[in-house]
Amino acid sequence: YLSDKYGRKKILLWGTFVFTFFTLIGSLMENLAWIITMRFLSGLGAGVVFPLPYLMISELAPAKKRAVLVCICNAILACAYLPVPGRLRRFPLIMHGGFRSLSEASPL
Repeated sequence: YLSDKYGRKKILLWGTFVFTFFTLIGSLMENLAWIITMRFLSGLGAGVVFPLPYLMISELAPAKKRAVLVCICNAILACAYLPVPGRLRRFPLIMHGGFRSLSEASPL
């Protein structure tokens, strides 16, 4: 509904901003209730952003290439969850700086 009303690009940018902002703010909170609240709000931003690439593919790609493009999009998403060297570099952050350092580094 929002992307139809305000445009896909605006909603994608706002969702990314909301996710990044509340993730950073959540890393500064001392109280567990506030941390959970900020994570919930950042999740709303992520929930707005997550389906938009699939929607854009379904609208912009030719019918014959849609399935391949959706597979590529899913493969990129799956690779984001793999323990690649970039993610392994964050391990010392957790050991020395606690969870806050990871939350501060994740939106970057």
